[in-house]
Amino acid sequence: MSDEHIQDDEISLLDLALTVAENLRLLIIGPIAAGLIALGVSRLLPKTFESVAILNVIDQPEKVASLATSAAVLDPVAEQLGLTKSATKDAARAALRGRVSMAVGIVFWGLVVLRSGAFIDRP
Repeated sequence: MSDEHIQDDEISLLDLALTVAENLRLLIIGPIAAGLIALGVSRLLPKTFESVAILNVIDQPEKVASLATSAAVLDPVAEQLGLTKSATKDAARAALRGRVSMAVGIVFWGLVVLRSGAFIDRP
């Protein structure tokens, strides 16, 4: 190949800087617009939180599962989420119990595992 052909294939830093300068408005406005759209969508969607815990329970996994949905655990959560303001404690507890799932007796490498999960909508 000739030297002229090799020089034609090269890209100079000046060419790159010129391309960036020509598209500077798009490089700045594009991410700002995308961020504002994402902020607007996140404000319109309801706030939901999901938590999953996997516990290694050696003795009586059923007892631990029932404790997780007991009043001693659910009442503080209901108060913190503000569910007791619009309903009685029993109604708030029942609503939370419907959102908590428990799976007992899953064998994981010879161990009895308790898997719990909760899906909470927050106003």
